[in-house]
Amino acid sequence: MKRIVLISLIAVCYPVILAAQQDTVYRIFKTRIILNYPQAKDYGILYAVKDSAVVLAGYASRRDLLAGNIYATTIDYKNIAIIKTRNKNSVIYRTLAGLAIGTAVGALIGYSQGDDPQCEYFCLFQMTARDKAGVGGFLGGFTGASIGALCGLITINIPINGNLQKFKENRDRLRKYAFTH
Repeated sequence: MKRIVLISLIAVCYPVILAAQQDTVYRIFKTRIILNYPQAKDYGILYAVKDSAVVLAGYASRRDLLAGNIYATTIDYKNIAIIKTRNKNSVIYRTLAGLAIGTAVGALIGYSQGDDPQCEYFCLFQMTARDKAGVGGFLGGFTGASIGALCGLITINIPINGNLQKFKENRDRLRKYAFTH
């Protein structure tokens, strides 16, 4: 039993340990720029932030981005209404993390309830600790995956509205989300 718990803890913590080793320079953020024109939008990866413009790359692989083999569009601050960005695979990663954590917590809670006492007269159903762990793991996993997916859908909104002053105020913030700083 101790081995199962230890292996589960390592499996849950492994992505977090690996994430601490990654360099944040190469994080990819999917970006949607809403332009000042009516119903105009531009999609891509936030590649770079210049003095008065942003460079938006088409969706490309990490290898192409590192090599510079991209189709890039430069968008001037005058044309930008709102910049919306989020991490490229955040929905998938956070859903899987929520699933793993919810399953582990639900199973531990179910197992800690123990076996039901023996019934003397009439019992609708009787569950063992293993049965409760399975039900708790399923319900906890479903709940954790749902919450993780919702957290992965969160986007960062940066309003510019064609104003140079707002662009300059948010330039350092935008550079955090750009592929090249």
